[in-house]
Amino acid sequence: AAEIPPPRAEEGEEVEPAADSGDTAGEMDADEGYHRALVDTMTLTLDYWQKCRGKGKIELAEDSGLWRVYMDRSSLQTRTLDKYLLVETLPRNPRWRDVVRTAEYVLRHCTAPGPDRDAVTTALSRLKQHLRLAERI
Repeated sequence: AAEIPPPRAEEGEEVEPAADSGDTAGEMDADEGYHRALVDTMTLTLDYWQKCRGKGKIELAEDSGLWRVYMDRSSLQTRTLDKYLLVETLPRNPRWRDVVRTAEYVLRHCTAPGPDRDAVTTALSRLKQHLRLAERI
């Protein structure tokens, strides 16, 4: 079986473990909820995109123009987008605007009502609530 290489940090990003031992319990809980909201929004958005458009994450990255696509060996890769699909691989300072824009892009281009769309809408609302609480927006 082929081994998947660990995600590499992009310019301006650092990959680190989800929790920092210097944080207080309250900050860790808030960060954990925020990180979980980012990942949930991205994974639900990608799932909805795949069901709605029949396309994968590479097409989402290319069509939206929000994520870089790289040629690794002989295949296209979405290294940066991939980091946002697991809490453990989120960058230290996640680009939350790219996650919000990705969800909004998919909601604009996939308009069929249903539980998948509702899940993305709910996850995006939850993420925006975390951002308001942290005064990021």
